[in-house]
Amino acid sequence: MQPPSDYKNAGTMMIISGAFNVLTSVGILIGLALSLIGLCVAPIWVLTLAGGVFEIAVGASISGGRPSRMGLSASVVGLVCSVGCGNVLGMILEILAMVNLGKPEVAVWLASPDAPALPPSGRSGYGPPAIGGSTPSPRPVEPAVSWTWDMPLAPKGKMHGSQ
Repeated sequence: MQPPSDYKNAGTMMIISGAFNVLTSVGILIGLALSLIGLCVAPIWVLTLAGGVFEIAVGASISGGRPSRMGLSASVVGLVCSVGCGNVLGMILEILAMVNLGKPEVAVWLASPDAPALPPSGRSGYGPPAIGGSTPSPRPVEPAVSWTWDMPLAPKGKMHGSQ
């Protein structure tokens, strides 16, 4: 089963935004290295540089069509780095990447038994942690919620809010 184009497009947007964040951070770090005050605030820009590199790595994985649990997290990190760097194009691309990663088709593909296996999350079971117990919930054939566990999916043929 092929990944949805929205999923791959989100990865491409993350790579572009991450590259802009890395270039902006390196430029700011070079400028700050020339001043004494810059040595005090340079660690902030090192964090934005690391966030941009992280975003490029996750975006490359997503753009290649491999399922990733870190897609939305990397996109949020990239958005924070874009805001910190004043990178308006990066902000726009990150918001579009988050919108694409939140689409129901992407969530269904990530939860599909035909899709490549997701890397382990460190928890036992496939579902969210059980309330009041530690029994892992079974993996549904069609997910009831999105892969981020916060957005309910509508049954096939029904839109959210329609009767």
